[in-house]
Amino acid sequence: MSEIKWFELTFKQLTPMHIGKYNYGVIAQTHIFIPGYTMWGALVNSYGIRNGSSEEIFKETQDNFKMITCFYPSFDKGNIYFLEYYKGMLYYKEHNSENRYSEKEFRAKFTDTYISTAVIPDTKTAKDESLHEIETILNRSKDERDNSKQLYWKGLIGLLNDKYEKFLSEGLEIFVGGDIRYGFGKMILESKKPISGDHLKEWQINNDGILIKSDKPLTNYVESKNVKLKKGRFETIVHLDFAGAVPSLEKNEKNIYVCFVPGSKVEITDDIKLRLNKGIFESGI
Repeated sequence: MSEIKWFELTFKQLTPMHIGKYNYGVIAQTHIFIPGYTMWGALVNSYGIRNGSSEEIFKETQDNFKMITCFYPSFDKGNIYFLEYYKGMLYYKEHNSENRYSEKEFRAKFTDTYISTAVIPDTKTAKDESLHEIETILNRSKDERDNSKQLYWKGLIGLLNDKYEKFLSEGLEIFVGGDIRYGFGKMILESKKPISGDHLKEWQINNDGILIKSDKPLTNYVESKNVKLKKGRFETIVHLDFAGAVPSLEKNEKNIYVCFVPGSKVEITDDIKLRLNKGIFESGI
């Protein structure tokens, strides 16, 4: 494999954002972090649209942006907060600190709901069974006591081709997540910082994008094959193909994954290499 150049990306969130998780009836709940495959899709879309929107451009970009981590919040460009399961609950824990936010606390301060419904043009009345409630992550705390807390999102990307470095320049605007037709998910790249060595180890990654065995909570998804769960939970993930106007299921044999989620603790049961691919450490690549 060619040498990978790693960068830490810091995005400032400008508008509310919806990162699809579960639907409960009419309510669409959001993740409280940005999965790597979601950020990958946003970058692929942005680069493709800026460079002609051809199928060849989208395919090329998919391969070159796939070495990407999940993204986690930072307040006012401060320290990053990783997920962990602690005393049976999901928390955000500040890196190199004991400061924690429970998932409940984070949702109370940084999430809200957006309600929409389809309207019948002739009568201007709501269409039956069209009510939809979308949970969003706000770009700023709604608690007046800490309203200065602007949300930033930090993650890593590994590039094999230098030509993409210029695209990932400060000021780049992208749209992340779902329902962007409402203006959701607008972000701007605040900084791009080259990293290596110990900084990569904080994400349990070596320079080739291989998972380093660690007792720390996961910072990315890990494919459940040959991995034993010690603490946390699993999630089924479907990868989409963004080489077109409408995302579709990827046309390959490996597009549905059963993974242990970030914040979990795992034990790798065999001596296998798990390489990062769109926020998922997977085998056989």
